[in-house]
Amino acid sequence: MFLLVRSNLKKSRKTSFAFFLLLMATMLLSYTGSQLTEGFRRLYKEKVAETNSADFAAVLPRNFCERYQEEIAGFRHAEGEILVMETLDALLLRNMDIQAGNGEPINGSWMIRDADREGTLSSLKIVEYMDQMPENGIYVPYVCRTFFGFGLGDMLTISSGEWEETFIIAGFTEDVLFGSRSNIAFDLPQASFRSLEEKTGADCDAAVIMIKTEGSVGGLANRFSEFVAGRSDGEMFYNTSDINYAEASRSNNLNIYVAVMNAASFIGIAACFMVIWFHMRNTLDKDLKELGTLKAVGYGGGQIVMSYQP
Repeated sequence: MFLLVRSNLKKSRKTSFAFFLLLMATMLLSYTGSQLTEGFRRLYKEKVAETNSADFAAVLPRNFCERYQEEIAGFRHAEGEILVMETLDALLLRNMDIQAGNGEPINGSWMIRDADREGTLSSLKIVEYMDQMPENGIYVPYVCRTFFGFGLGDMLTISSGEWEETFIIAGFTEDVLFGSRSNIAFDLPQASFRSLEEKTGADCDAAVIMIKTEGSVGGLANRFSEFVAGRSDGEMFYNTSDINYAEASRSNNLNIYVAVMNAASFIGIAACFMVIWFHMRNTLDKDLKELGTLKAVGYGGGQIVMSYQP
């Protein structure tokens, strides 16, 4: 049987070579998918390190953080795995429209931070910017360029039912926790931030509590949410983001592409083996019939073996 298989492989070298190339191509496709995933994870870790990103962030009403300041400090001390906790002022503009250039208005909740803020966690990283900062300049996450089509120098208008403010996109930022489609934060120079703060009113005043931990991020997020829920009146806003969620939200599209590539690879490999199997089976069936004919006309076993030797 081995001699028959070897003989048939030699007879159909072109076919065998074509199957081999197809098999290699499908394996390469599968390998490429795994490399894309690994490359994304490596790049993501680099960005986390470059910005010293917090592992977890919670956006709360500023008056809540002021009222429970001592208890929040107590939470930090009770959590032995917390390395750093920082709080910064922000504005949370809920149910408001933004519009860049001639694009369509986009309704949603938008966070505004002080670009000149102090602190070590989630530092502001500007990856593209105008040569000269305009007086009403604003920094926006790079996702706004790739997903919404915002451009450098575009006019960005933020409007509510009572007021409207227009800025110039002066640069794009790279932010791990607040730089995805589901969590977006803009950054204004301090003077512009305070001016907008006066215009929006106390209802938009927010604080962002950022935490870096050496323990489980998911466990910390659950415990902090329980801490807030025990003191909340049930009507205040409360948004969170963490590095695990941020990574998952960014890799959703990539995971779909990789899944399609892996599925195509599996189908291709299965098809290769099926075609090879049926090809070899049909060829062997013909050779076995020839063997029966040779034996019927008087050929011995040794003579038949010699006929299939190279």
